[in-house]
Amino acid sequence: MRKFLVVVDKTPECMNALRFAARRAAKTGGGVTMLYVIAPEEFQHWVGVAEVMRHEKREEAEARLGALADEVRALSGVMPEFAIREGVAQAVSQGAKAVFVDVTRRPHPAKLGAEFQGGACHAGRYETSLVMAATPFLVHEDLAVGLPENPTSLSEAIAAGRHSFREAGGDRAYFGAPAEASAAEGEALLSQLATIYLEAARALLAE
Repeated sequence: MRKFLVVVDKTPECMNALRFAARRAAKTGGGVTMLYVIAPEEFQHWVGVAEVMRHEKREEAEARLGALADEVRALSGVMPEFAIREGVAQAVSQGAKAVFVDVTRRPHPAKLGAEFQGGACHAGRYETSLVMAATPFLVHEDLAVGLPENPTSLSEAIAAGRHSFREAGGDRAYFGAPAEASAAEGEALLSQLATIYLEAARALLAE
C-alpha cells in the first residue's frame, strides 16, 4: 500500500501538506504516516528535570498527532499511523557522532554561578538570564522583578522522590531568584556554555 509521509510541526505548511496527503491517500487507496520529531533541549538541565521534560514532550507529541488524526480520518477515511522519533538518538543510530555534556558535573557547575551549583535554578536567575539574552520577548520583566527568591534546591527535591513542583517546594513553579536575572548575565552564561560544548566537541573530533 502506498503511504504518504508528513512531518508534523506547528506551521501552516504542515496542515497544508497533511490535507494534501489525506486527499491523495483517499484517491489512491493509500495510507498516511505522521512523523513527529522531538528536538533536543536547547539548554542542559538537571538529569531529573530533563527526564520530566522528555516525558512531557512525548505526551505533547502524542496529543498533537491524536488531534491531527481526526482531520486525516475525516478527509480520507483512513486512520493514520504515528511515528515519534528523537532527533539526536536517530542520527547517532545511523553513525553520526554526538556529544552530550552533563553540565551538572564537575568542573562545569562552578563556571555557571552559585544558583546553578545549588540546584535552585528552574526559572530562577540562571534560566531567566539565559532567556532574557536569547529570546527576551518571552520574559515579563515587570512580573519577574516582583517574585521573591525561592532558595529550595529542585535537584535535591527530585533526588528525594518529589514528583511535582508543588511537592518540591515550588508552588509557583520556579526555583531561584528570577528578580536578579539580567540579559548581560545571560550573555555571559551563553558564552560559557558555548565554550564548554566547543571544548567537548573538539575532544570528540580528536578521538
